[in-house]
Amino acid sequence: MARRRSAGCLALVIFFLVGGILGGVGYFAILRPEWEVDRTFVEGRCEILSKRLVEEEKRTRSSRKSGSSRKRTHYRPEFHIRYEVGGKTLEAHTWRIVRSSSTSESSQQKVLDRFEVGKTYPCWYDPADPSRVVLEKGISVGAVVLVALGSLFMLIGGIGIVLTPLRAARNLVR
Repeated sequence: MARRRSAGCLALVIFFLVGGILGGVGYFAILRPEWEVDRTFVEGRCEILSKRLVEEEKRTRSSRKSGSSRKRTHYRPEFHIRYEVGGKTLEAHTWRIVRSSSTSESSQQKVLDRFEVGKTYPCWYDPADPSRVVLEKGISVGAVVLVALGSLFMLIGGIGIVLTPLRAARNLVR
């Protein structure tokens, strides 16, 4: 019985830690930079000079037991833009603040198709460092899901960690 209880407690601790890692990565790597863009970046106008779909080969593990891996192609849109800040003309290769990619070529191509080369669109730059510029801003669904999932894991693990000793103490009293 004690062995089963300690295994359950270990599982709850692992659940809590995994939730902390998921939530922390989601917040610090994705959500926080996206919030920074929404709160502090200044709107400007930028001209699309060129656009392309960047392909990156990434290795993914296919099996823990075999340790084998395989290559998968990931795609992300990239725009070469020209914009002006304080009378100074700048250029950058950008899209969003977080350089994420996807294995879905068609979904990333749809992003490229929304913009035409030679046309001018709103863009947002960091007034403290105008070289930080984005063509699109906003909070991504993926970031919210990652933080929410991590928080849920932490909540379930935390409640379990707190209740396990209370339940054990109650059983001793009986």
